[in-house]
Order: sequence, then structure tokens, then C-alpha cells
Amino acid sequence: MTKELTNEQIKILKKLDKFFARLYSHKGMSGSGAYDVGDIIGVLIGVKPATVNYLFAFMMSGYKRAKLAKMIRKLGLEVEFENFTDMRSSGEIEKFNKYVRYYVSDSKKTLFTLRSMFKALTEQEQSKDLNEKIGLMLGYPETAIDYYLYHRNESAEDEARDARGYVLASYYVHSLENVDAEFEAYEKPIFEVMSKYCPKVWEKFCETKVVLPSGVVLPVRTK
Repeated sequence: MTKELTNEQIKILKKLDKFFARLYSHKGMSGSGAYDVGDIIGVLIGVKPATVNYLFAFMMSGYKRAKLAKMIRKLGLEVEFENFTDMRSSGEIEKFNKYVRYYVSDSKKTLFTLRSMFKALTEQEQSKDLNEKIGLMLGYPETAIDYYLYHRNESAEDEARDARGYVLASYYVHSLENVDAEFEAYEKPIFEVMSKYCPKVWEKFCETKVVLPSGVVLPVRTK
């Protein structure tokens, strides 16, 4: 059972739709902002306890960061930003190594718990226990978490992602056996809200689609 939206929250979602549509209209940028909007919606309606997202630092001026924070807080949610450099991409163009990482939750306690988990994830060797806790904190179905943990170092992870559905975050992969149930629990309620109140990012997002075994058609992240 998801949370009902107030008129004010619907109004803010429409503003977020325009904000991310403009943000991703930057020359040379791909994507639609649907991953950001979808995760924020997930927290708002109770599908996700919290979320974490990344935006290129060069896209986010101080003004844009403040504007995004204001809209998220007007939804009744908590948000915190931090600068993040992806050292794995040090050989690439420098501006694509630097990110603004932001956390969203409906409580400060949950937000800072997730933030501390991601700090541990980047500072320590990744453990199964920590990854499982993060998956649950991000609201992923347990069957999807188990599948990811089992296959995370195998090519099967990419096969599952590409063949079976939409990935709302980098570490979310549908399990092959439970894809339809996972879709019903996780993506479907988010999609319903996004398609209704965020038409700009939704339209862009739906340009690429995949058909699930049940016949459900849903978008899939493009490479």
C-alpha cells in the first residue's frame, strides 16, 4: 500500500519534472532524469526508505543544488548533498569523474544511516552483509537483492539487467525467476506516479522498452 500524494506534493513533482528535463537537455548528455525522479517518487510514496543518486558536478551549480534541495524538502523529505570523485575513472575526461552525490529519505536518521553505509562501501572491501543492508535500505525486493549478491561478479548480472527490465539504480537487478513480482512491488507504483505527474522525463524514458515474460512492457536503461 503506497502513500497518497497531497496536492502540494503533486505540484512539486511537476516542478521536478521540468527541472530534470532541463538539466538533462545539456549538450552531449544522455538520459532523462527519470532515474532521479523515480527514486525520489519511490521514497515519497513509501516504496523506498531512502535513495542515493549521482549528478555530474559540472551540471549542478550552487543555485541548481539549492533549488533541487528546496523542492525535495517541500515534498516533506530530507536531502543531503556531498561531492564525490570516481577514482575508477581517473583516466577519463576529468569533468566526468566528479559528481554531486545526494541522499533522500523521509527521516534524517535513515538518511544518515544510508550515508554512513555508502561511506563504508567506498572505504572498505565490499561485503555481502553491507551490500544486503544497502539493498534493503534502498527498498529493493529481497529476491532481487539475493540475485544481485549471488551474481554480482558474474556476467549473468548484465544479462539479467539487459534482458529483464528497468534498473532504478546501479545495483538493482531483477532476478530471472521473480521478475514480474519484483516489478509489481517496486517499479509499477513508481511508474504510475511518474507517468501521471512527470510527463517530460517519462516520455524521454520510454523511448527504449523491453517486454517481460508476463507481457508487461517497461523501459530499460540504455548503455
